Parts: sequence; C-alpha cells; structure tokens
Amino acid sequence: MSIHRSIGPILVLIFIVQFSQFRAQTTITLGEQDFPGDDFSIEAPYSFNQTSLRSQTLVLASELQAQGLTQGEIVSIGFQVFELVTNGTLQDFRILMGESDNDFGFQFEGGLTEVLAPAPYTPTSDWNTHVFDTPYMWDGESDIIIETCYQNDGPGGQETSIWYSFFGVDSYKESDHLSGNPACDDPFAEDLYFSRPRLQLTWQAPMVPPVAAIDINSIGVCSGLISLSDASTFNPDSWLWYFGDGSTSTEQDPSYTYSESGTYTLSLVVTNAFGTDSIALEDAITISLADISPVAADCTPMTQDQELGFGPISVSLNGTTVNSSNGTAGYEDLTCTVFEVEQGIEYTFEVVVDGPSQNHVAAWIDYNADGSFAESEKILSEVSSGVSMVPLTVSNDALTDSILRMRVISDFYLLGEPGPCTDPEGGQADDYSLRIIPNVSPPEASFTVDPDFSCDGTVQFYDASSNVATGWLWQFGDGNFSNVQDPIHTYENSGTYTVSLTAQNDFGTDDTVMTDIVTVDLDQQLTPACEVNTLNHCCGYGILNVQFEGIDNSSANGEEGYQDFSCSQEATVTEGMSYPIIMTLGQDNPHDTHIYIDLDDDGQFSSGELVFSALNTNNVNTTLTIPDNAPLVETRLRMRIIGDYLGNANPGCTDVEFGQAEDYAIIIQPDTTPPVADFSASPTLSCDGQVNFTNLSTSATEYLWYFGDSNTSTDAEPTHTYLTEGSFTVSLVASNDYGVDSVAYENLITVDFDGVCDTITMPADGIAEVLTDCNGFLADDGGPYEPYENNTSGSQTITVEEGNYIRLEFFDFFFQFNNDFLLIYDGPDESAPLIGQFTGNTLPNGGIVESTGNSITLRQITNFFGQFDGFLLEWTCLPVGLTELDPAGFKLYPNPTDGPLEIRSSNGDPLQELSIFDNIGRLIAREGRPAPYMDLSYLPPGNYLVEIVTAQGVARQRLIIR
Repeated sequence: MSIHRSIGPILVLIFIVQFSQFRAQTTITLGEQDFPGDDFSIEAPYSFNQTSLRSQTLVLASELQAQGLTQGEIVSIGFQVFELVTNGTLQDFRILMGESDNDFGFQFEGGLTEVLAPAPYTPTSDWNTHVFDTPYMWDGESDIIIETCYQNDGPGGQETSIWYSFFGVDSYKESDHLSGNPACDDPFAEDLYFSRPRLQLTWQAPMVPPVAAIDINSIGVCSGLISLSDASTFNPDSWLWYFGDGSTSTEQDPSYTYSESGTYTLSLVVTNAFGTDSIALEDAITISLADISPVAADCTPMTQDQELGFGPISVSLNGTTVNSSNGTAGYEDLTCTVFEVEQGIEYTFEVVVDGPSQNHVAAWIDYNADGSFAESEKILSEVSSGVSMVPLTVSNDALTDSILRMRVISDFYLLGEPGPCTDPEGGQADDYSLRIIPNVSPPEASFTVDPDFSCDGTVQFYDASSNVATGWLWQFGDGNFSNVQDPIHTYENSGTYTVSLTAQNDFGTDDTVMTDIVTVDLDQQLTPACEVNTLNHCCGYGILNVQFEGIDNSSANGEEGYQDFSCSQEATVTEGMSYPIIMTLGQDNPHDTHIYIDLDDDGQFSSGELVFSALNTNNVNTTLTIPDNAPLVETRLRMRIIGDYLGNANPGCTDVEFGQAEDYAIIIQPDTTPPVADFSASPTLSCDGQVNFTNLSTSATEYLWYFGDSNTSTDAEPTHTYLTEGSFTVSLVASNDYGVDSVAYENLITVDFDGVCDTITMPADGIAEVLTDCNGFLADDGGPYEPYENNTSGSQTITVEEGNYIRLEFFDFFFQFNNDFLLIYDGPDESAPLIGQFTGNTLPNGGIVESTGNSITLRQITNFFGQFDGFLLEWTCLPVGLTELDPAGFKLYPNPTDGPLEIRSSNGDPLQELSIFDNIGRLIAREGRPAPYMDLSYLPPGNYLVEIVTAQGVARQRLIIR
C-alpha cells in the first residue's frame, strides 16, 4: 500500500493576515470556586511570602475535549485571585507548557516550552490573564503541563490567595524557597496536591491548512461493509471521500458497502479556511463477497475497547490459513473464506492470538446450522500466549455439504472463558465458514483404553476409528463382547487380556487387535475411602506432579477434581525412615499441602494420620518421615495428598475449595534394622536425686535401663530418683526383633543433696540481688524441674572478683520458640553489649557462654501463654588470660574419695595452683604449687569443684568427698 499526498492552494499572505483579525477564539474555565488557598494550605503561583516558587499544574486532554476544543493554539492562561493581601510585583514571572507523558508525581516534568518570557508581573484581583508571547500548539490528544515560576530578591509579604478546585487526583505541585538557589531549578516538588488552581484557557484554531489522515475502523471482507474515520489534523471543515469504485461521500466518518469483490484505493480530500490536503491509501481495501454464506448468527459480539490489542490474528485448518486483525477491528466477518474438512478425519485446528498478556481463546462450530453455538459445539477453550492447537474430528451427525458458521473469540485470560455471544473486553470475535464433505471411505479401526491397569476390573474403551464408523463389535478377551461405540466393561477375574474391535460403515469393514492391552489385578484394590471433591476450582490451584519412592505421576490441575491413582501408583517405604518427596503444584498461587496415610486401613483419614504439611509454597522438595511402629505393615494403604489455598486446614475427608486431592498407594515395610542405643539425661547434676532420661535410640522396641544404684526400668523414657549421693554410671540396653545394642555413660549423674537449696532461680519480675560467688547453679523461675511461669520479666546479674571472667555452661534449655527468650548481656546491667537473645530448644552458643569482664547479666522474658522447661546452667569464674584446658587431660584419683587424692596430668605439666570450691561457689581452699598428693579428709562430705592451674591454662573437674 502506498500513500500519495498533495497540498492544496495556499492563501496569499495578505488574506491570512486579514483573516487572523477575525479568527474566533474560545475561552474556557476549568474548575469551580471550591476553596481559597493561603499560607497554611497551598502555596499559590503568586506568593509574596517566598523569594521564589515553581509550580506545575496538570490539565487532562479529556477536559479540553469535553469543552469542544480540538487541535489548536492555546494563547493565554488565567488564574483567579480570591484576595490580594499584598500589593507588589513578582520578578521574572514566566510560564512554560508541554505534554505530560509520565505519572504526575513529585519530580517536575522537563522538556517544557517557554510561552511567556520572564518579566515583572503585578497580580490584581479576580482573573489575571497572561497572554502568551508564543502560542502553545496543542495536538488535541495529549495531557498538558502548565508551569509558573518567579524569582524575587526576598519575601515581600503574605500569600496571594487564589481560588482552587478539587480534582480528585494529584494535579498540582510546587516548590518554594525563602532564600538560596531559585526554586525554578528544583528537580523535585516539596508538596503534591489533589486540588489545583482554577484556570481559564483561551484557544484558537491554527492558521494552517489541514493534514489529511484516515483511520479504517473495520473492513467486512465478506460483507463489503467498511467503516472509516477522519484522522486529519488542524481542523478541516469539509471532506470528500473516494472509495475507489466511483462512489464518494462528504461525511466526516462514513460507512460504505461495496457491491463487488476487488481491491480498492481509498482517498480523502480535506479542506479548511487556510487550504486543502489529500491522502490516498493504495490497495487499502480488499473485498471478497461470499457466494454462499452460513446461516446468520443469533449474535455478533463487538469489542468494547479496541485499543487493548487482544484477539486472534490467524486461524488454520486443513492447509488453509486466514489472517485477521486483533481487537482493533472490533469484529471480523470472514465467512467468505471456506474451510473444508472431511467427515470422520482428525485434523489439527490452530489459532494464533496476540496481546500484551495471555489470551483465553475459545472456538465453536454451528454443526446444526441453527444460528447459535451450544456448549456441545465448542471445539477449543484454553489459555494461550501464542499458538493453540487441538485435534478436530468432525461429528458424525453434523450437516454435510452445507456452509456452517465457525466462531473464534479470544480476550484477556483473567476475564475467564469468553462466551460465544459475549462482547470481548479488549479481544475480538471472528466468524469463518466451514464445509463438511461426506466421507465415503471404509473405516480404519482404532481404539484407546482407560485405564490399562485396573484394580477393580472396570475399564473404559473409546472408539478412535476414522472415516465415520457406524457399527462396532468389541471382544474383551474374557468371552464377553459389546456393540456400543464407547463401552465400559468390568472384568471379573485378575489377568491380562487381548481386546479387538471391528468397525464398519456403508463402505466397508476394518478390525484391529491390541494384544495384552488390559491388566486386571483385583488383589490390588484398596479399602474404599471418602471421596474429596473440588468445590470451586480457580486460579490454577492443584497438584501437577508427585515423585515419591516409586511414584512418579503427572496430572492436570484441580480443574479435573479428585483423582484416584492408588491402583497404578505405589510407594514402598520402611517405618520410621525418611524419604525425599517432590511435588509440583499450580504455579499461579502458593498452596498449603497436606499428606495423610490411612494407617489403620479404615477408609477414613483422622487428624492422627496427618503425616506431612508444607505451607505457602508452589513446589515441595523435602523429606517425608514414615510413622514408627505403624499398626499395619506389608499392607497396601491409601495415601492422600491435598493441595489448596493458604489457610485451609484440609481435613482428610473434607471437600477442597479451590485445589485438589489425589490418592496413591503406599506399603509400609517393618523396620528390620537392629537398634542403636543412645540416651541423654537431665539434669546430670541433681540436688534432689530426680533425673529425667530421654531415649535417643533408633529402631528399638524394648528397653532396659541400669541407673547405677542397683535399680532398673523398662520404660522408654523413665524418670528416676536417686536416694543416695554420689556419681552414677548409667547404661541402656535397647532391643527389637532384629538385634540388641547397649550404651553406658560413666559417672554421668552426680547427686548432691546439699545443693538442692543452693540452685538459684531467676526472679519472675524485677532485678534480683547480685550474685558474687565464683561458682553456682542458676535456673529459670520454675527451678531445675518445673516449667517457667508466663508473663515474666526478671533480671539476674553475676559479678565476681576483678581479674576474672564468667563462664556459663548450660545443661538444659527449652523456651517457646520466638515467643519466650533468655537475653544475656556482657556486663553488670542491660546497658552492656548484648551477647545473644536465645529461644527454642538449642543450647545457647553450643552450651557455653562467656563474658569478657567480671560481670554478666541475664534477663528471662516470657509471654502470656505456653510454659516450657526453661534452663539450667552452672557458672564459674576463670582468671582472665588463662586458656581453658580439656578436663580429660587431668585425673582426680580416686573419685569419689574418703580424703586421699592424687592429681595426675596426662602431659606431666607441674601444678601451679589448686583451688577447691563448694557446691555454691564459695572458695574453700587454695594452694600455690600444690603437691600431686593431698589429704582432703578435713572437708565435709559433699560435691566440690576442683580448679587446676598449670603454665598451659586452667581446667576444672568435679570431686565427690564421701
């Protein structure tokens, strides 16, 4: 298509000058007198209380168009003064204008054109009209910015109050200065307002000839009807259209119907008082009038917004492709192009869509030629970002040798599936013709099976024969047969079956055999379970893929609802073990995902059978731990996976809202691994003899504890009370059907009854008295054996002699995670640096926390709910600068002792100092350069701490004197 343009005669200059004297001007007012501005509301373009002020006002093109303005010159702007408080002159007052292409924000718009040069200006009451030095040429379509600015030597008075009008969106911004650099150079505004000054604009038509332009709104290729719009600029007042077939029109926006097929050149001549212009669009119109048209449709959908750009741009079927515009045409009747297909043959139907985002595309064929499109006549419906392709086999009962209407619609995908009679928001509907040719070939027999592996014996067979079969004979391989086109057959015995189909029509017969196509295993059936339906699927929710120990299954999302894959998808696991599981969920929104196992095989899923949850994720890639001691092993059980929207608890037998439930089979094997014995104890230093033992053994079913005081227990996790003081070796024997294992911890438990009252507890509130002993035990406010209280906030400081630092050794720690805390500060109060804020059930800093100086402060904070075990620690003071040595490098012998004591060093280092502390941290004895042998029989029986100093550092060990 080529364009030819000619400029009409130009009026002589004298005429233009004379005409300009009579050129009509239009003055419009924008906004009402809603409120007057002042110093405390909005700084005005005339503000004598500032040395400089820059303002920008937004005017929408739609406002000017609503008052009848078109492309032309704006020659003046006025602001309406409410009250002139200060009489004075603004220096260097100027006005600039330009188009607004950006959001109206705090940044001043650049690239504006000066229409009023800087000059002194003295505001007056009421309207102040500024006649431009150079008129501003408005294109008739763009929003505009009006900028004012002035610069004074200094503030000269009060704000000049002008009228403002409410606008509802950001439309006025300003920046003002009392001194310094002029505001005219500011890149950003200080204030942004929903209101703007009341304005008057004067407009006049430009003294230039028009420039011709054409918009082709729609071309009815098959009907011959075209719709045109004048897109010329500079205000033409007469039009002459040439349609290329000898016909003309003087309307501004004509519609015209061609009576013959062909390609036509479209021309337009436009005129105003200053001249004429013309444009020719060569070969712009192609018409192909249909000889035979399909039955008229009951409806013709029209695009609501042709600027959005959604819609189909081509349709292909059986070697023919027809192109169309997207939503810019509004609707296209392309029924003069006839697609031809043969009955009973499978074709690929392809639609290509366009748009700034994904389309939802749908298509229908009016098979019965009644002018409407039934749901059963829909051949395509899917979300697409480009090409959609689906198989198409024409229905056997469709009309043949007739022209049928085929409709394709696509629109923005979030609007849902378009209906055949729904006006698209920004997409388009196109109509085509389809001729169905009768098939006179004999059938080619073919079929499919679903499922090909059945646990209940029920199998669905689908005829896939081509060439319009009209009769069928199925033989299912078990002596049964059927003449139904798509039969459902139930096998009564397990086995593998060969199936055959004979298809026939008036032109011949064909058969096909599929060997061993069906396998039935009735022993694989699971206990029937409650079925979970999807109530309102939307938004892409659902389960797309599951991979887990023999299961690797892909499926559609929740649109297909509940799916039972338990017959063909099976996992085999071992009780108590953990296995990787990967699940892919709908990607549009995060899911909450839950997994249940029907452990007792009763067909229900109780809360106790919930074995896994993953919240707020689209993809799961983690491990699933199989319950230990499962009630049923080596039995096929039902495993249910549910994925739904966030916050849905999804009980195992409750319908799903948006997502989906899928069932699989799982076999839990018994754990034949021999046990591995292990345990822990708390506390290991007891003041009342009571100790709790935690079983850490794996794969064990029976236990035998030896507490070291001639007592035993067969409980899994016993609590034992020692009746005598001393150190005790504890052992555990763990067993199952496959083996025995044992573990023993020498001198694990130390019992000292004298220390029971000396374990200090944190205050529930306030600040406790400072502790000054070098050694002691500290617990939460509940003590060593009871949980802490709620709503506590107590502080405890430990301060020892100068030259020492403090070591905290934690034996137990369990605080409600991220709700209750223990805070530790490196100093005498909470203004000191925070060493750490600890919560949960992990020992702080691995169990050891140290100060840098001779003070350390702890604060316990708990909330209003949830009581947990808290903490138990021992503190000791250590000389600054000494290295902490491994206690295993020294041996106190015998221990316990009746008095005689030998101190042995593994590396032979001589002892420089030995200190003995009682169980509350008091220094009992200290000796420089002690002998390796000593007699401590003078000390009373009890639990002591021995501190050994060598040239290498310091070590500490517990000593019991009987």
